[in-house]
Amino acid sequence: MEKLEKKLNKIGTLVGSASNNQGDVSEEYFANSLKSYLRLGDIDFDFIVQNFTAVEVKYKAHVNDLNKLPKKIQELKALPQYKDYEAYVRIAIFYAKKELIQKVKEQSFFIVQRKGDVVISYIDNLQVA
Repeated sequence: MEKLEKKLNKIGTLVGSASNNQGDVSEEYFANSLKSYLRLGDIDFDFIVQNFTAVEVKYKAHVNDLNKLPKKIQELKALPQYKDYEAYVRIAIFYAKKELIQKVKEQSFFIVQRKGDVVISYIDNLQVA
């Protein structure tokens, strides 16, 4: 039984790490994309704050994730440095089912989904092999 418990704990750690890695990849992708343009549709942004808990970034979002967004906006607006800023309820995701996209539209939120056209190259000191 002890051996089984250790195996299950190890599996839990591996699954948790994989999930965190997907979240980290998603957050970096959207932060890099938004920092490059500082614009979504007709909305211009002054700055992007990466790893801010009031922004919901998901690798794969579900309809129940939408329920968290209004509270996150309230938390953001409660911070003195952001009280005079406009805030938009949004979710950034890598993958979304049509049901989620429809709910986002119904609730007047907006969704940012990857398209795959953002690439960053680091080529300083490039060596030819």
